[in-house]
Amino acid sequence: MRGLVAALVAANLILILWWVFAPRPAEVPPAGPVAASPLILLHEVPAPPPRLMQAPTAEASTAGDEGEEATPVQGCHALGPYPDRDLAMAVRESLLEVGLPATPRAEDASQRLGFWVHTPPTSNRGNTDTVVDRLRRVGIRDFYVVADGEYENAVSLGVFSQVDSAERHAERLRGLGFDVIVGERLRRITAWWLDFPTPPTGSVAADRVIELALAGGEGLTLMPKPCD
Repeated sequence: MRGLVAALVAANLILILWWVFAPRPAEVPPAGPVAASPLILLHEVPAPPPRLMQAPTAEASTAGDEGEEATPVQGCHALGPYPDRDLAMAVRESLLEVGLPATPRAEDASQRLGFWVHTPPTSNRGNTDTVVDRLRRVGIRDFYVVADGEYENAVSLGVFSQVDSAERHAERLRGLGFDVIVGERLRRITAWWLDFPTPPTGSVAADRVIELALAGGEGLTLMPKPCD
C-alpha cells in the first residue's frame, strides 16, 4: 500500500515538473490590418501639367535615302487667348525677364457670357405680347422683350453661368406651357496670343512658360505652332 502511494506521489511530481519546465509555443500576435495603397478614383487623378512640345517648321530637314537622322528643329509655341492687350503685354514682359522674346498677335473671337433662356424670335409683335401676358398671369416678372436685331421680339427669361441651371429653368417654363430655347450668350471680342520660340526643356524660360500657362486657368491654352 505504501508502495502504491509512493508511486502516485512520484507520478504527480513528474507531471508538475513537466508542466512547469516544458517548452511552450511562441505566442502569435493578433493579425493587424494589412497596409495597402490608398484607393484613388479615376476623377481624382491629377491632370498632367502643360508641357512644351516640338513643332516642326518648313525648314526641318528629313532623313536621306541612306537612313541619315533628321536634324532636330526647334519650333514655336503660342500662349493665349488673353481677353485684353494689357494683360497679354504683362505676360510678355514676364517672358522677356527670362530671355524669351514673345510676339503679340490679335484675333477676332467670341466670349461666352452665359447660357441664355429665351423664346424664339418672331416678326409678329402681337404673338410676343401674348407670351408676355401669359408670363405675368403665372407670376413671372423677370423677363424683357428684345427690341431689335437677330432676336427681335424674343422674350429673354434669364442668363445663367451654368448650363444645368439654364436647363432647369427652361424645363420649369416648358412645364408651364412656354416654348423656350437654351442658347449661348456671346459677344465679339479681340483675343490676344503670344507667339515665342520653344525654349529648351528644363530651362528657366520653359519653367516660366508652364508657370504662366497654369496660372491662367482653364481658359488659357499652350500649344505648339510652326514658326513664322
